[in-house]
Amino acid sequence: MFILVLQQCHRENEEKWKRLSRQVADIILPMLAKQQMQIDSHEALGILNTLFEILAPSALRPVDMLLRSMFVTPSTMASVSTVQLWVSGILAILRVLISQSTEDIVLSRIQELSFSPYLISCETIQRLRNGENKAPPAQEITTDEQDRFLPEETFSRFLIQLVGILLEDIASKQLNVEMSEQQHTFYCQELGTLLMCLIHTFKSGMFRRITAAATKLFTESGPHGLHFYTLERLNDLVKSMIATHPSLVLLWCQILLLVNYTNSTWWSEVHQTPKRQKLLSSQPSGDPHEEEDGGSKLSICNREIVRKGSLILFCDY
Repeated sequence: MFILVLQQCHRENEEKWKRLSRQVADIILPMLAKQQMQIDSHEALGILNTLFEILAPSALRPVDMLLRSMFVTPSTMASVSTVQLWVSGILAILRVLISQSTEDIVLSRIQELSFSPYLISCETIQRLRNGENKAPPAQEITTDEQDRFLPEETFSRFLIQLVGILLEDIASKQLNVEMSEQQHTFYCQELGTLLMCLIHTFKSGMFRRITAAATKLFTESGPHGLHFYTLERLNDLVKSMIATHPSLVLLWCQILLLVNYTNSTWWSEVHQTPKRQKLLSSQPSGDPHEEEDGGSKLSICNREIVRKGSLILFCDY
């Protein structure tokens, strides 16, 4: 309804359109931050994206409002639907930021607003999944500590943590027990959208500092492994989805190539390259997974999609 009204206003009266756009933004952004909008399907997220596109750009400035609605933790992560509503809001805002703002503006406001990369640390995620909500005082981050983090690191860290949350839920939650088929599908669509936003951010050349920070986070294995998802952990989760979610695995492969990750162990896994000693031994070189999956045709087909797709990506074809 908002979309139709705003379109009509845009045709009739520019001032009215700008005024109404501001009112709509003032209503919607706080609702997204509190997971109060029922964005529970890909179609609903598409409508929200269209609404943001039709708003007057001035209604979404300064970007502080967008960032405050994006850098939030949900009230709980014990419920799949709450996590999905929370991620939907972030995806809609992220789309606006990468299409309508410049990197310098976004990063300067993140620095000014003092967002912490620990906002969704692994400890926080664990607590929220267990139904607890308040961070214990011992884990509050001091202002001095917060100042050490560059805004591009905070931004990259936030999105990588989000990838980890979605990967874990998709890989570990049981279908029809912990979530419905529709929720599972939407989780996959949300993760696919998030990965495509990251690919766009890295490839566009308009977010050089964020790309450099993400590359550093992906390649370093520093002391932050306790607080944040490590690349090894994310790779293990993606690997477990080769037989079931080939398109998500290939999007992840594309991100790894954009941050120059050429670890041979990982790539031989996705390319399903046989080990050298296995080739030299007299054993037949059949895929061991084929027996594991009981010859499931879909699983074999998915593995083949990943094998060929990752090879095409790896060769930069």
